[in-house]
Amino acid sequence: TTEDAVQALRVGLADVYKGKLSKIAVTRKRLCKKCSGSGASAKGKAKTCSGCNGQGIRIVQRMIGPGMVQRFQAECEECDGRGKTIAAGFRCDKCRGAGVNDEKKTLEVYVEKGMRDGQKIVFSGEADEEPDLPPGDVVMVVKIAEHKDFKRKAQHLILEKEVTLAEALCGVSFTIKHLDGRTVHIKSKPGTVIKPNSLMSVMGEGMPVYKRPDEKGFLFIKFDVKFPDSISPDLCGKLDAILGPRSVPIIPDTEEVDEAEMIEFKDYHARESSGNGSAYDEDEDEMGGQRVQCAHQ
Repeated sequence: TTEDAVQALRVGLADVYKGKLSKIAVTRKRLCKKCSGSGASAKGKAKTCSGCNGQGIRIVQRMIGPGMVQRFQAECEECDGRGKTIAAGFRCDKCRGAGVNDEKKTLEVYVEKGMRDGQKIVFSGEADEEPDLPPGDVVMVVKIAEHKDFKRKAQHLILEKEVTLAEALCGVSFTIKHLDGRTVHIKSKPGTVIKPNSLMSVMGEGMPVYKRPDEKGFLFIKFDVKFPDSISPDLCGKLDAILGPRSVPIIPDTEEVDEAEMIEFKDYHARESSGNGSAYDEDEDEMGGQRVQCAHQ
């Protein structure tokens, strides 16, 4: 057969969720109907090419250096690789001796629900046709673009959702616009506490399973809990009453204890000292401090 014609079919995640029918125009070579692929007119006749003895290829030698010769195969220039020649006056006036003509055809390409990236849709015998060779296949390779909200993992979907601390503690209730346009109301069970970076599952709202479109995977929701930047000291007592008392540190009475206070982390805190004071100097610059110079007496 002739070589397969392979091309990418670019679709969105919503297309493989819902399924999509597309019409794609292709141009392929088909045997000339006037000469039946011979390339010759009614009075003409193709003859075996004397330059390649009907092989369509020739062995070519090329000098690549002193005393060095490279031998390789190349298409015969006398017959354009067909293995046969036709005198100029006896060529088919429709295909001009090529034996084939360009033909356009519209292919209906159906992207089925649940198809994966890289999956192939094959149209048998729709590629180029040549004399004495049956046509190859047209192969469409599915390429799925990334979605701005959903990520796919096999037959499942992943969605990231930011919630407040109050929602994480007291329960969430929100809506999403799904890939098929539906609005889905999602809520947690009463009493459920959502932890940072935790995953919750929604059954039956993932991707359709290929060839079993009524069966769907899970929708996984990954939660990012947004904590407040600060909290009023007046509320601490109320939170203690609701959430339970905070742990009390054990401070020994028999030894001296140093007091230390935490501050917000800054990038320069993690810098490694170079040993010559340069890192210390940079820290002072970022903290807006002034270098202190000692006077030598």
